[in-house]
Amino acid sequence: MIYETDFLQTAFILSLGLNFLCFSFFVGKRIYYSRLGSAKTTEIVNDSMVTYSYNRIKTDAAAVDFFRMLPNDTSDIIFLGTSLTQGFPLQEMF
Repeated sequence: MIYETDFLQTAFILSLGLNFLCFSFFVGKRIYYSRLGSAKTTEIVNDSMVTYSYNRIKTDAAAVDFFRMLPNDTSDIIFLGTSLTQGFPLQEMF
């Protein structure tokens, strides 16, 4: 009985210590990178998000224009899905 409680106390203390180390590592990493992230780094991140959004809008508009150029027929099959469906070679398969 004495050995079991000693083992449980030791395991509990080791678990708390490991949790504290992991917590300290991730919090320290977050603090380090937030201090490292100067205005220049923030500008790069913001510019990349603006560029991504702008490119996404232009890409979507080009896709809509492409599909409007195609002829419409009453027997057409419509595929709905995600970007995986968008990348699937439907013209070759059907």
